[in-house]
Amino acid sequence: AEALRELARKKINPTKVLIDGAHDLGMKVHVSIRTGAWVYPGPLADFFNSKFFQQHPEWRCVDRDGTEVARMSLAVPEVRAHLVEVLREAVRLGADGANVLFVRGAPYVLFEKPFCDLFRKQFGDDPLTLEETDPRILQLRTDLVTSFMREIRTMLDEEGARRREGERLQLSALVLANEADNLKFGIDVRRWVDG
Repeated sequence: AEALRELARKKINPTKVLIDGAHDLGMKVHVSIRTGAWVYPGPLADFFNSKFFQQHPEWRCVDRDGTEVARMSLAVPEVRAHLVEVLREAVRLGADGANVLFVRGAPYVLFEKPFCDLFRKQFGDDPLTLEETDPRILQLRTDLVTSFMREIRTMLDEEGARRREGERLQLSALVLANEADNLKFGIDVRRWVDG
């Protein structure tokens, strides 16, 4: 945190320096975001403490027993939009694409009110009364995470169109080790690849 404050004081953007340096070496760069990195306990609280997370407790993930989880829910359009804009800001520094880090920070959707409301509207049942592995719960989670990935793709296409080169900006993701674990958390790689 101290090092980043010193760079900011000197008006040095480390992300821009890294992108430019990698380009000088002929490398492509994807800026990355961890969808689960909102807060962290001390001593790293200065570095990982999102104002957005603090300002919107109503958009946090909630386990089925009502326990709040230190994550923001991708069931909330404003959360997805915030993350897309964070990526947009970084992409505008000259990156060749964006990357979503799903390997650290799951879950991304649980049983918070926005998810339960969407579920009731779509299926007419209360997800809290169903088994956690109910296919409809898993389907809605994958729908929401897929929506997030599509929103990033749209942003990348908009940003690519702004550039002179006309090259399509790439979208990549780091996902969990196997398909079952991915699907449990709404990560449907096959669906993303198929379009």
